[in-house]
Amino acid sequence: AVVSTQSTGELRAMALLVVVAAIWYNPALAMHNLNKYTLPGSGESVVEQFFNQLFSDADVFIGIHDKKVAVLALCDLIMHPTAPKPLEHIADKLIPYFISLLKNLKLAYQLRREEENEDSDEEEEEEEEEDELESEDDEWDDAGADYGR
Repeated sequence: AVVSTQSTGELRAMALLVVVAAIWYNPALAMHNLNKYTLPGSGESVVEQFFNQLFSDADVFIGIHDKKVAVLALCDLIMHPTAPKPLEHIADKLIPYFISLLKNLKLAYQLRREEENEDSDEEEEEEEEEDELESEDDEWDDAGADYGR
């Protein structure tokens, strides 16, 4: 079966989110499991590959929920008392990524607020139009109805 580039990107985003959620749930266990395996042929640990992929796909998390989970996971990981050694190698990329993620989350909230305001404005206009149509102030011209008889 042929997998399109778009679905590959979506699958990668979902896989990254699963790992991020695992880090949020239990940072020590998630990092231990990611660190104990290496990628065949490269010798690079899975945790290093995970963070390299996460940083290269900086805008992979589109929804507010996904961004919040990523922020919470990174907070838990940074605050964890026994931060794993692979974090030392990516520390220079982790903080800028974290800041970018927070800015994107703030922007997502602003966009959602604007959409809600637009929706409420449209609803108010629709209600006003309905009120005008249902108005009992309409006058019926009985004399005009009898014309031509």
